[in-house]
Amino acid sequence: MLVFQSAVINKFDNLKKMVLKKRKSFIKKENRPIVHIKFTRNDYISESLSIIAFLAMWLLTFYAIVIASLPGTIPIHFNLKGAPDGYGKKLNLLITPLVSTVIYIGMTIINRYPHLFNYPVKINEKNAVEQYLLATRIIRLIKLVIMLLFFIIEFFIIKSVLYNRPFVAFWFVLIIPAFFYVLFIFYILRSIKVK
Repeated sequence: MLVFQSAVINKFDNLKKMVLKKRKSFIKKENRPIVHIKFTRNDYISESLSIIAFLAMWLLTFYAIVIASLPGTIPIHFNLKGAPDGYGKKLNLLITPLVSTVIYIGMTIINRYPHLFNYPVKINEKNAVEQYLLATRIIRLIKLVIMLLFFIIEFFIIKSVLYNRPFVAFWFVLIIPAFFYVLFIFYILRSIKVK
């Protein structure tokens, strides 16, 4: 058994050295221009909607936990048909808003440094403003979709508890990943077009 473990560890160490060696050859320092991106009207709208969805989720959760008379145990997980298949305490409703808070703050901070993002094209003085603008808009849009997604999840969980109705999950599970794929494909195609 000890021989097997040492062989696995040696193979893992060799693999790690190989990956690190290749990674050094792929990482090239680029001197990208640092440009301050100004908000447009669409950026203000997207950011405002994200904040509204974020605050609405916290208010809904506060209402459900403090004001509404929820039972001590509530459904916290649902199958594809919308029927509950996992239960927990009502304080579990705080998980979604807490995770969304971390995501919201993280994406807001990350969005201030577009020169550090990965791009499908080489960034130079000519295309930096357009590429950064496109990247920051996509990040804002992703943040908005995530905040709306978490709000909808929280809303349906609370609705299923208060009104004893199943969580409408099937369409939800299909549409959300499809939306993200369309968004990423749009971004890559647009980014290559802007070059």
